[in-house]
Amino acid sequence: MGTQESGVTMAKTCAQMIDRVLELAGRKHTTSLLPLSSIILDALNEAQRKIAQRIPAALALEVKDETTFDAVTNQSECDLATLNPPVSHIHRVFLLDGLSSQEILFKPRDWFDRNFPVVSALTAGFPAYWTRRSNTLVFSCPWESNYNGKALRIDYAKKPTVFTSTTSTQTCDFEDADDGLILWGQVQALRAIGKASPAAMQTALDCERRWNQWLIDYEADQDLETEANPDDYPQSILYEDWGI
Repeated sequence: MGTQESGVTMAKTCAQMIDRVLELAGRKHTTSLLPLSSIILDALNEAQRKIAQRIPAALALEVKDETTFDAVTNQSECDLATLNPPVSHIHRVFLLDGLSSQEILFKPRDWFDRNFPVVSALTAGFPAYWTRRSNTLVFSCPWESNYNGKALRIDYAKKPTVFTSTTSTQTCDFEDADDGLILWGQVQALRAIGKASPAAMQTALDCERRWNQWLIDYEADQDLETEANPDDYPQSILYEDWGI
């Protein structure tokens, strides 16, 4: 939960979440050679990554980039490392051409490689499909000159912004996720303490169970915001899904 300020719920900063974990772990006013604040900082970043992996369509990470890439004659790849913010999951790819704009469809790498083993050797045209290899977006054929210079739109989920310091005033990219990050911070802090304390290790296990349930509940809440509208599906897909 966030802090209350003039009746409005405010997200906790990274520093405040670390402070809260130290308090819950009983180490807020103690000194130790154990770098607990740094351990908790790493845990908060790990928690953000876990949420992003669990909910790749999270609205908080949504980016629609129309300025980084253009179709280039005889080119069949784009370097995703140039995207800012950095890409985690690609959702959709479009060629932007006014009323003639077209979506390029995703295919898994194994299907893609069976059908287009040497993309660079293919005749240039309009690539109907794309796949991803590491940080490279690969199209099913090179672009022909008719499309040269037309913008590509990449809809993607960005990587969560990293907390870089134990004193950071940055808040989490995910709305209402403080409780989950604090829980995972407890898990990792108590595991570190638990090397010399069986009671702390047992509490860590309890916190991990609560974290796992929190993640399930948070995913369910996010799904309500991001699930597709069946009215937007092509009828052929609806018929296939319903066995008609």
